[in-house]
Amino acid sequence: KSYAFMLARAWYGKGKYGPAEELFNYLYVSDNQNLAYASYITSIYMQQNRYDEAIKIYERFIKIDTANYRYLDKLGFAYLKKGDFKSATALYNRSLALNDRDLTAIKNLAYLYSADKQSDTAIVILTRGIKIDSTDMSLYSMRAQLYYSKNYTKRSMDDYLVILASGDSSELYLKRAGI
Repeated sequence: KSYAFMLARAWYGKGKYGPAEELFNYLYVSDNQNLAYASYITSIYMQQNRYDEAIKIYERFIKIDTANYRYLDKLGFAYLKKGDFKSATALYNRSLALNDRDLTAIKNLAYLYSADKQSDTAIVILTRGIKIDSTDMSLYSMRAQLYYSKNYTKRSMDDYLVILASGDSSELYLKRAGI
């Protein structure tokens, strides 16, 4: 098994998903409680847009460990990619209930709420994320874009200036900051 796992990881690392999937499936069938095997298989499924297959595995692990917010994040992302925003939103909210510092859930929830035209809710969630990690410029960027879209010029400018002060001087930020 260890040789098969090593070989499957090597195939996976080279982007040879066909042979890697075959070996990971062989290993997973022999030990379907092994998260490492399942993680690689679901990663392959997600890259190949086979979301329903990934969802089945993620749901299985959530049944085993209902308190693992990372499983909820992964399942939420599969639903997000599948286009089922309602299920994804519910899962990310459950994840945040388990770990209120989960930045993955915060970012994806903000995306989902903004896609659902609930930008005020998305802004609140991003502000919560910034309080958790004020060095994560992607949170400022997402919030600044939402502020900008709502014509909250001063607020968006403040966030863009934080991003610029961090050393990111991309053209978009400079333009939106009026520089």
